[in-house]
Amino acid sequence: MKKKLLLGLGLASAAYYAGKKLNSKQLNKLKADINKVAEDGKDTALKYRKYFLDYLDESDKLDDLNEAVDNLKESTKDLKEKIIKNVDNTEVKEEAPQEDDEVMQDDIVIDNRSAFGKVKERNEEENPTVTFYPNGTFKEN
Repeated sequence: MKKKLLLGLGLASAAYYAGKKLNSKQLNKLKADINKVAEDGKDTALKYRKYFLDYLDESDKLDDLNEAVDNLKESTKDLKEKIIKNVDNTEVKEEAPQEDDEVMQDDIVIDNRSAFGKVKERNEEENPTVTFYPNGTFKEN
């Protein structure tokens, strides 16, 4: 309470002093500056009010999204229970493999040493390694 009183007295005395020492031209300029600051403050307050209202709209959307996620979790849980119930009630029948299935299960084996070795040999024949030295000479490996 004392700080507010002192602040008010300080502002009042500053205004009184400014009124006595400043001429009318300076007072008009000071009033215009104060009005400009007040207008800027109003614009800033309106801008932040808009941001706040946008935030509230987004939080409402967030609440809707949370509700949708909760519904999805509940539906997933119900579906999982139905599937488990149906799996328990049905018998799994094994079918005999058909001839086509056996043909499709042949494995393909690639010997990486021979495959990569051939490429490496061919690359070394076409593009030998060259070492360059700082004095301008070079040597092929």
